[in-house]
Order: sequence, then structure tokens, then C-alpha cells
Amino acid sequence: MLRVDDHLHVGVVWGGRSEPTPAPASGAAAYLKANEITHACVCYSDRASMDELVALCPEIKFYKLQWIAGTDQNLDDDIQGIKLHSHRGTGFSFGKESQGLDYNSKEVKQFLKSLPENMIVQYHTQGSASLNNVSRPYMIAKLAVETRHLKHIIVHSGSYGLQSYYPSKVDPSLVITALSQEMLVQEAALVANRLANVYLDSSTLIGNRHYKTETLILNTKKAAMGSDWPYCMKAPYGPILAGERMLTPLIGTGAIQAMHERALHFLDTPVTQLFEEEGMIVNEYAGRSAELKQLCDSTAKRKPKRG
Repeated sequence: MLRVDDHLHVGVVWGGRSEPTPAPASGAAAYLKANEITHACVCYSDRASMDELVALCPEIKFYKLQWIAGTDQNLDDDIQGIKLHSHRGTGFSFGKESQGLDYNSKEVKQFLKSLPENMIVQYHTQGSASLNNVSRPYMIAKLAVETRHLKHIIVHSGSYGLQSYYPSKVDPSLVITALSQEMLVQEAALVANRLANVYLDSSTLIGNRHYKTETLILNTKKAAMGSDWPYCMKAPYGPILAGERMLTPLIGTGAIQAMHERALHFLDTPVTQLFEEEGMIVNEYAGRSAELKQLCDSTAKRKPKRG
């Protein structure tokens, strides 16, 4: 069975206010094999770890995404894309030297414009729905429109999701948090539905009743399953097979396989062909109800002809 994991790490995941998280190649290989992954987008902190993972899993097709800590960083040879990480408050840094990246900065825009055609760009997203949030999906939409030669993936679909349930009892802070995070996920789905060169990463799904699951499974056809390994081990449905087991009663195995197939198509298809298939602005009804489209179509047919 074709199975795509569009978001995991190897090497080390640099921390913000916490210590860096190790992501050894041996652990990543064990995870990939246990979850029967056939294709994987891997964000690597150092090339040696990426090369080790490739050697450990020769049967898997890898999309090598170099973790970019600064826009002056040189790109490695033989990569399929890059991973950018926004800052998440005071103290967030890549190692000791550079801070997280502001997606709305002139430096990031110029850097993206210089990248070769068809490169994959993954963006970490997490934070509030404030317009000042430099990693919200709207910021990535602007970059996708301005750099149409690239393929853009919104990691976490705007919000990681954990700790963002609507509370059973009124708790003002929890309600505001849940509203803010759902706004980001809805915004990410809208961006992906409208722009042909944008895709979503599901990490992490945390239950079949959670709004993130509903939005990514029912309101868009442009969400790939991602684990965010090694962090997926902290989430109940983080690993790909666990996520599939949760989704199977909702949509069936056929729809899950279609998710993987669509994700692979996005990864492998030249961006010019994606535009030919969908257009720069995707069908305005993508993600909206079939009832509305039918009503609009029937209304248009009843319009009297002019002249």
C-alpha cells in the first residue's frame, strides 16, 4: 500500500525554551518501517544523519528537506526542498546563532525567489490568530502567490492541535485558545483550496471529534498525513498507522489511500502542471458544500438572457 509521511525529522530538532530533541537516523528508520511508509518528506538538521537514514531504508523514496536556519545558508546538493521555522517567542533559536525566521520579511521573500523551480518549501506554523503572527497561513499564502515556481506545504495546517479542545465547562482562556487554533486551521484549508501550489500537513490528528480532523478530512482534498516524528510519539494518533486506524471508521480505507495518492501527486508533479490542473485560483467551490454549488448552478441557468 502506498503510504506517505510528509513531515518528520532526522538529526536534531532545535528547541526554543526547551532543550533540543534528538532525532537519530536509527529511530527514524525504525518508525518508518513500523508504519510501512513508502514515501517520506524528511527535514534534516545535518546531511550525515539524512544520508544515514537513506542507507538504512533503501526501499523508501525520500524527499530531502534541508532545515534552513538563516537565509544566508548554502543549500546542499541533491535536495528536493527546504524547511523553514518561524520564531515562537523570546529564546527560540536554531543552535546558538540565528533566530527563527519571519515569513513576512524581505529576506525570506528574496531567498524564496532565488530557489530553483519545483522545490518544496515546508513552513512550521503554530501560534495565535493575531495578524501579527508571522507564521499564520495567510502569510504563507502571500508567499505562495509571489513565488509561484515553488510548492508550499503548511506544516501542522496552522495549528499543532494539542491542548486546543473546546472545554465542556466555560473556561475563558480555553475557549479563546480553541477558537484561535480553529481559526488557523480553517484559514490553512482555505489557502490550500484556493492556491494550486499549496498543500497541508495533518500533524497532528488527536481524535475523530476534533475540529482539525473534520476540516482536513471533509473540507479539503489537499491534506497529507504527517507524523512530525519524533513528536508524534506523544500524540495518540501521531504515527501514520495510528492515524489511519482512527480515520478508517469515518471515511474508509479507500479514501485514506486516496489521501496518500493525492499527496504523492503534489510532491512529484511539476508546479506548472499543478496550475494547468487547478489554475492559480482553484475552483471557488473547493471545500464548500455541494448543495451551495447546485443551488448556484440552478440559479445561473434560470437567469434570463440579455439582448
